[in-house]
Amino acid sequence: MAAGLPDLGGSDPLSLIRFFGNGSYVRYSFMGLVGCTLTVKAPPVTHRDIPVDPTYYSTGDLEIHVDLARVPPDASDWFQDDGKRLDMSLAEAVHLLNTHVAAYYRRISENQLRITFREGEEFEAPGDGSPTAVRIHQFQLFGACLEDCELGAPGAMNRILLNDVAKGFGGSAYNGGAFFGLASFEGVYFGTLVHEIGHAWMAWPHSYAEVPWRPTRDAAELDLPNPYSNRLDMMSDASLYRVWDAGIPSTLAINRYAAGWIRPEDVALHLEERATYTLAKPRRRGYQFLVLNSGRRGAFTTLEVLDDFPPAYRRPGNIIRDVSGRYRLTRYEGVFVARYDQTRGTGINVRVGPALYNADNPHYLTDVGRGYDDYSLIPDGEERDIGGGITVAVSRNRDGSYEVTVTGGRTAAFEPWCAPIRALPDDPWDTGCFLDTAVWD
Repeated sequence: MAAGLPDLGGSDPLSLIRFFGNGSYVRYSFMGLVGCTLTVKAPPVTHRDIPVDPTYYSTGDLEIHVDLARVPPDASDWFQDDGKRLDMSLAEAVHLLNTHVAAYYRRISENQLRITFREGEEFEAPGDGSPTAVRIHQFQLFGACLEDCELGAPGAMNRILLNDVAKGFGGSAYNGGAFFGLASFEGVYFGTLVHEIGHAWMAWPHSYAEVPWRPTRDAAELDLPNPYSNRLDMMSDASLYRVWDAGIPSTLAINRYAAGWIRPEDVALHLEERATYTLAKPRRRGYQFLVLNSGRRGAFTTLEVLDDFPPAYRRPGNIIRDVSGRYRLTRYEGVFVARYDQTRGTGINVRVGPALYNADNPHYLTDVGRGYDDYSLIPDGEERDIGGGITVAVSRNRDGSYEVTVTGGRTAAFEPWCAPIRALPDDPWDTGCFLDTAVWD
């Protein structure tokens, strides 16, 4: 729990929801490691953390300036760099951001986050032209860094830095800033853009099942959980979103709630031994998600109806091993069950992802890590045991909402996902999720 947050006490989900309902609990985040910040909303002093206001980016009008570094062909340290450069203009890149990315966030926030991208500075990369030199030069151009601020995240600078390296398809983001290549624009890596902006301006975490995996079925060693394995959330795997389209599926309801886009009264709490709830599709009136207590502070299970997945955003081929043992297409319609665990922190440090997997699949350690498991999505007419002896049965209504019946108790217990991966239990760099001390089956 972040410093200054009250002790919620016990395991009553109502107290948890009431507190995160007022915005402080799930919206508070710590994303920067080192930085010096001059903000426009906070007092005019230098900060070494995120903005004072934890909802700094979540609602309202936001201007993000976009800068562009032209990198010399012989620059060092650029991944897979072959010396080729792109000639897309800064104006073209900003136009694409305003036309598609801004429209996407207006849609999924129901116009509560209104981003406008502005042309910033275009400059020649200094020194050896390396990524580090480019970043530091940008920081210095705008007074975001003092002499001792060469590393880390100058929080809330509200800028995106682009480069013209022809193979720079990746992206990174933190603390009110993002770093992309023009290659992401030319190659239409729309999913990368909206994913990284979700990290930087909403402090949304990756979402995936925290289980070890075998990259191949005959691999002798288990590997770290794959943070890009949840094919049902753009904050995990957005690799299919290779089209300029503001209508792509939005992120999970808990992220939209944390950003302030879902009202507390649109969250249902399971407080009975048996109850039925009507869950609405995203951006329609009614309950947007249901919360079940896990039996411990800061961790709970959520159920929600997923956003629409048009055919262009669906995985081809029979890749899911069903409980029958046969392979079939991935499902995209139903009620999604997820774990949410804040034991290691809030914001970007949260562990969230699919709650269930098909344990009868002999290859689940490979298939879950590749996103080839959709057991957390309960289709129309089916039910699941979601833990603690609780059973969930779902039935689809004609308007796309679902009747969700929960029986068997009030606590859907699950084990902590949040043991530290580093030597120091309070190490702020520990944002991973591999359980070093766990003993796997």
